[in-house]
Amino acid sequence: MNNAQLRSKPFYIVHRSVDGAPVAADTTDLVALLSSNPRSTMDCAGYKTVKGFVKLTGGAAPTVVLQPLELLKYNGGEHFAVTGANTAVLANGDAFDATVNGAFLFLRVNTVTNNPTQVEIFVAGAETMPGVPGAGRT
Repeated sequence: MNNAQLRSKPFYIVHRSVDGAPVAADTTDLVALLSSNPRSTMDCAGYKTVKGFVKLTGGAAPTVVLQPLELLKYNGGEHFAVTGANTAVLANGDAFDATVNGAFLFLRVNTVTNNPTQVEIFVAGAETMPGVPGAGRT
């Protein structure tokens, strides 16, 4: 058996599940977004990148665009900051990659088309940070 055969498959977790009739994009007000989603970040310690995919239910060929946000913690508070480029337009089952550099990640639903009734965002650690042994915490 060679190393390619021993490589494990990623373990995806549900980062967010958003329901609606139909699902609407998240607010662009990052302060309000944090207060309404205080426990929805994913600790990506040890990971340079993550990969994921979306599951879209309902609607007629729905799509979403996700915006990666980093939860910044500081003495006396915390806030979301934009940490990278938006994903491409994602249809049901489409995959995406995001650079996280060990941050606390939150994927904001930036745009939604064609009226899905549920958006599920699955994420798994991908590339580990240089010099960090093993995988991070997800």
